[in-house]
Amino acid sequence: MVYDLNHFKEFTKKANPSDYHINNVFDPSKGKVFEFYLARLTKEINIPKVNYEDLDWRLYHPFESKEKNYRMLMIEYDFKKLDPNKSGVSLFRQHDQEAEHLSVKLPKHIT
Repeated sequence: MVYDLNHFKEFTKKANPSDYHINNVFDPSKGKVFEFYLARLTKEINIPKVNYEDLDWRLYHPFESKEKNYRMLMIEYDFKKLDPNKSGVSLFRQHDQEAEHLSVKLPKHIT
């Protein structure tokens, strides 16, 4: 969860082909949430089924390596309204094999 960008230094490095640029502009009145899922490359993409009442889904960002047979899926959300008492960045780690899952379809140009 990224509530504000005040804790980050400005990125001054020249971008190279292995860098990934997120085109969605950071809205300081909303903040962002990024979820990351790492799995083997399979045709079907499953992620835990979670309904977030306080978040708006923005975009899937898939990163695939055919050579190493894995996919990392980053899911980007915006808060509907940012809690004014929160600032900085929060990091949560969770591994729940018992969660209900749903299947995700990625845009055709990516798969």
